[in-house]
Amino acid sequence: MSARPRPRSIKIKICGITNIDDALMAIDLGADYIGLNLVAGRRKISLGDAMQIARHVTLNGRAVLLLDHWPQEWDAAPPSMDVLFGVQFYGPVDHPSVMQFRRQRLKLLFPLRVENADSLVAIDRHMIHMPADDVIWLLDAHAPGQLGGTGQTFNWSLAQRWVERFAGSNQPLIGVAGGLTPHNVADAIGQISPDLVDVSSGVEEPGRPGIKNPGLIEAFIKAVRGVNQAASGGGKV
Repeated sequence: MSARPRPRSIKIKICGITNIDDALMAIDLGADYIGLNLVAGRRKISLGDAMQIARHVTLNGRAVLLLDHWPQEWDAAPPSMDVLFGVQFYGPVDHPSVMQFRRQRLKLLFPLRVENADSLVAIDRHMIHMPADDVIWLLDAHAPGQLGGTGQTFNWSLAQRWVERFAGSNQPLIGVAGGLTPHNVADAIGQISPDLVDVSSGVEEPGRPGIKNPGLIEAFIKAVRGVNQAASGGGKV
């Protein structure tokens, strides 16, 4: 079976950003997007702080909010969605919140924690209901009780066999997260050929969740860009 065509330009998301300085630093070093966590976890920030970061002129259109529901605060006064790239949604794809995000024309990232082959079958059940161009299926490591940022990888070979089934214009947008570092991201790309790579703990100061290390971010981006330079094909993110 032939491998899935590799995107020409793999996008980079630095997730678990907790402050404006790290957000600006990540973009300045070459990241495409930042992730702001509003769900449970060590990198959680408030909706107000997240939107304040997202509204910074340098970050306009580059922020992804990690959410598990449509914020009630938005019912009375929805913010300008133009400042956001998308929403990483921790909930069922048929949740009522999803329709509200889609009406705002936001890119939807749906994390799927890969534990075994059955985990990947879950995507197949939902793909036919989701337009390919507004959804990124984010393959992440499975860790009981944790949504992400675990520093653990998953079975990339398992994911490789799954993505190889897709070809041409019908292939879904695929993201990869979970335990990525400057040292292993090229290997993950080589096996899965994702459209996006997503890193959090792999570019943080040791023992300081949410505090990013500029040297590690720079090395991570350099590793991905090195693959981009050698790649061919067409990415769509």
